[in-house]
Amino acid sequence: MFSETPARVSPLLSVTRLFGATLGNMKYLVPVIPVLVGGATIAVTTILAFTHGAFSGHASLIPYLLGYGVALALLMFASGIALNAHRQESLEQKLKSEGMLKFVLDVIGNQPLSSPLSDWRFLLQNCGSRTARYVRLGAIRSEIGAYELCFKETPALLAGEKTIVSYEVFPRRDDDKHSGKRATLWDFGKDHAGERGHTFIWYDIPVQYQEADDSVLDAGIVSVCFDLDKKILKTEGVEFWNEKKRMQNG
Repeated sequence: MFSETPARVSPLLSVTRLFGATLGNMKYLVPVIPVLVGGATIAVTTILAFTHGAFSGHASLIPYLLGYGVALALLMFASGIALNAHRQESLEQKLKSEGMLKFVLDVIGNQPLSSPLSDWRFLLQNCGSRTARYVRLGAIRSEIGAYELCFKETPALLAGEKTIVSYEVFPRRDDDKHSGKRATLWDFGKDHAGERGHTFIWYDIPVQYQEADDSVLDAGIVSVCFDLDKKILKTEGVEFWNEKKRMQNG
């Protein structure tokens, strides 16, 4: 039996994305506010100056010059906001044109998973053309659910760079939590309900990363296979696994 673990998105992340989208729609309206206030300040200042004879020499112009100065500052502030919005939009368009980043998962190790000297590690490569920030592999549960495999976040991954991703296996049953025994990848792999003789257990791992504008994007999934017969991890054959999923989802 093949195991497929769907990506899970937290409610907090969904709310954050909705709030960000709302602010994005308002970005074109923000510069209008200081422009309106600045224009109103100029109009009111001019009316008061005429009323009190400031332009004909009957009153000092200094108080009114201060009013014009405030209006000028507001207009410059609005120009700065508009310029920043334009730069932000240009960055967003550039990111869209370059497309979503793609990541590839690989594994390395020599000792069997069942060995106390097991040295298996996960390698993640950024196959995109730009740096990915705060790359996260989603936590997955073993097929029966007795263990959870969690990965450490990668702060930055350059274009083309491959890095080792630290991980830890956590037991989920109370008895295992208090046993004092450290959970391993072998414990995780053996926790399945497959048919007798079935030795290939595939797991899908969701990937997320953060863009330069702090938006969080889903980068699809990467997959890893627990070969229980050979007691190894592998990613060879992932194309077959993906094709099998497509056929099942039909």
